[in-house]
Amino acid sequence: MGSDGVRIPVLSNQCLRQKPLTERPCNLVPCPQWVSGPWSGCSVTCGKGQKIRSVSCQDAKQQHSEDCDMETMPATKIECDSGLICSTHEDTGTYFSGEHLPPFPIAYHRIL
Repeated sequence: MGSDGVRIPVLSNQCLRQKPLTERPCNLVPCPQWVSGPWSGCSVTCGKGQKIRSVSCQDAKQQHSEDCDMETMPATKIECDSGLICSTHEDTGTYFSGEHLPPFPIAYHRIL
C-alpha cells in the first residue's frame, strides 16, 4: 500500500509472501449418478404396451443415494408397439369363416 492508503499493484516477485490461493478444491467425493437397468420386454403381444426398467440413484460406492437431480432422472416407462394388430371375433371375417375360427384374441402381422 502506498503512504496514502491506496493499494498499488506490484509484480509477484516483489512480494515477501506467496500469493494466497483464490480457489481451493472442495467436494472431492464424486457426485451420485442415475443407474438404469435393462428395458423389459413389451407388456403386450399385440398392439401398444409398455416397457419398464429400474432406475436408481447410486453414490461412488454403488450405494443408494437420494442426492441425484430428479430433473435428470432417466425414464422408467416407455411405450412399445409389438408390430402385431390385436384382433377380435368381429374383425376376422375376411381371414376366417365358419367353424374354422381360431381361439380369440388372435394377432397377425401388420402389412404396410
